[in-house]
Amino acid sequence: MSTFTPKFPIAGRFTSLQERLTDRLTAEWGDSVPRVLVRRSVQEAAELANKTGFPELFLPELAAEQVRRVSYALAPEEGLLVQAA
Repeated sequence: MSTFTPKFPIAGRFTSLQERLTDRLTAEWGDSVPRVLVRRSVQEAAELANKTGFPELFLPELAAEQVRRVSYALAPEEGLLVQAA
């Protein structure tokens, strides 16, 4: 009986997924979130996703949510900025 050997190691696929997500989210949020912060957001999401039983399933949404949070944190608060007259 032969054992199944995946063509790509799981760790390599997960790293590749992180890279693709970083590229996609940078393209989507690049005007408001610098790439370095997108990359860090994806890394933080990967750490959380690895705690689940299905990290590849949860990583895309966790990463997108993390980048949304960073974007909101970087956005100026409307109504709080008062221009000098």
